[in-house]
Amino acid sequence: MQKQEAVIKNPKDNIIVVALRVFGRLGVYKTTMNDIAKAAKKGRRTIYQYFKSKEEIYQAVLEKETAKMVVPMKAIVKSELKPEEKLRSYAHQRIASIYKIAENHHAFKVGFIHNDKVILKLRKRFDRFDSELLLKIIEEGIQEGVFKGNDSELMVKNIQVGLRGMEIDFIKNNLNENCKKQLDLYIEMITKGIAN
Repeated sequence: MQKQEAVIKNPKDNIIVVALRVFGRLGVYKTTMNDIAKAAKKGRRTIYQYFKSKEEIYQAVLEKETAKMVVPMKAIVKSELKPEEKLRSYAHQRIASIYKIAENHHAFKVGFIHNDKVILKLRKRFDRFDSELLLKIIEEGIQEGVFKGNDSELMVKNIQVGLRGMEIDFIKNNLNENCKKQLDLYIEMITKGIAN
């Protein structure tokens, strides 16, 4: 009963939830506004009241999923872990979150691997958010005397470059044990390089 009320109160969110399922089943490029309208049990005109195009719906779907993805990453940054362990946990969570969203949503996985325009736009937003969180970890480590260095922003850029380089490979290889070992080795190299 409450779900129905939520759907009635928030039709835009309902369209996003339905579109996520349709994109997952048909793929983004094969999905039409008619498919989404039919699955949402609404007329096409109703869908167009909330979204101008299928691409706009796709972007809304990805934004919603990305917002969910960053919640556990924020929690690690706010945790009481020591900076080195925080960086290691953050890197694992970051990769696991990206992998999870790619595995759960075929449209995201395909778009991510093929550098889809909408994904690239979201990527820029995610990278800014990621930079802020990593910067907090690095600056905390510098303040505590655990990490050395005087250009924390450049350190963050270098960490991000390495993590981004691993993402697609990990998605293609289903984040297997070798991927996790590779990530551990990368973080170990980073922390040994910046640790006092």
